[in-house]
Amino acid sequence: MGRRRISAVTSDPGTPQRNDSSGVPSAADLGDVFGSPSSRSQPAVEGKKEVILCVLPYNNDGSVYSHVFRDQEMKVIHLIHATKPSVFYKFGPQLEAYLKHRHAEEEDFPDTKIGIEAALGCKFVSVGPDPTDEDKHFLFQPWRNAIYCNGDLDAVREVIMFIDAFIGWVSGISAASSHEYTELPKIEIQVPQGFALEFDAGSGTENDDKEMDCEFQIISPETMAAKNTDVPPPTFPSRLVVANIEPISTSTMSIVWSGNTKPYRIQFEDLDIGGKNHKKNPNDRYGTFYRKKENISIAPGKDLQDALSLFGDALLKNSPVVVRVTQKYPAQDEMFVAFIAALKQQPQCIFA
Repeated sequence: MGRRRISAVTSDPGTPQRNDSSGVPSAADLGDVFGSPSSRSQPAVEGKKEVILCVLPYNNDGSVYSHVFRDQEMKVIHLIHATKPSVFYKFGPQLEAYLKHRHAEEEDFPDTKIGIEAALGCKFVSVGPDPTDEDKHFLFQPWRNAIYCNGDLDAVREVIMFIDAFIGWVSGISAASSHEYTELPKIEIQVPQGFALEFDAGSGTENDDKEMDCEFQIISPETMAAKNTDVPPPTFPSRLVVANIEPISTSTMSIVWSGNTKPYRIQFEDLDIGGKNHKKNPNDRYGTFYRKKENISIAPGKDLQDALSLFGDALLKNSPVVVRVTQKYPAQDEMFVAFIAALKQQPQCIFA
């Protein structure tokens, strides 16, 4: 949003272990239900001073996570600065300070994180020094900050212009900045192929009303600087969905879903996939909620496609899902081998 007033942004805040699954109960353990580290590897980021804003598609319907998102594709923008001091160092406190600064300049500019999230249709997510998650998939990256937002061009533009203005402020434009830079960092904006993102770079004159404070370039590299599993989804608890697959026979399987399935409650119930709270140990004070579907046919044809749809738009809106096969299966089990091979072709499925 650069130096523009936030009131120009449309908003609608009122709209409604690796391969170790021993802690996840089997389908049989759940009984009746109600209702109808190698994975750490990622593309290397060069140790350069440019800021990277990596824009990735996340799912087909952001509204499952929060009312600030519309019923449309959601994207996630990873904030990367592989140098010290990073402009995203202590991002939370710096963001709060920046919002107060902008509010003092412009009375109608939101002065809280909740306010700016409602105005921009976004959610800020951060990972601290220890990225170890409850599900032990080891996918989250330490010290990573990201912004989930509505996925259309206008929404992504507004979020990037807001971050550009923040970078300009924290880099020394404001005397309140805690960092000192000899010049503004350059920004490399990475976008998917075909995402026609553009900004007015201005004429370079002092009074020019340009859209970006920092020098920037927009590219669509073959290998992006981030993965959409580097940070948790924008919901609490901050856990990915995990699909635990149990081979049952040469043509059937069962799935137990763990992690945070709550955002997809409606989708599960529409498909008559019930759930149950289950305690791993009888003395546990609280249990964990699981969902399961048994005896799913993976026979070639429609049955196979229906089974694959449980990992795509029909259930999880093409959100990232961690896939684990909880039991060994014989190599000659051709149907199951074909099913797993097909799953591995779906980019939202992560085997961890």
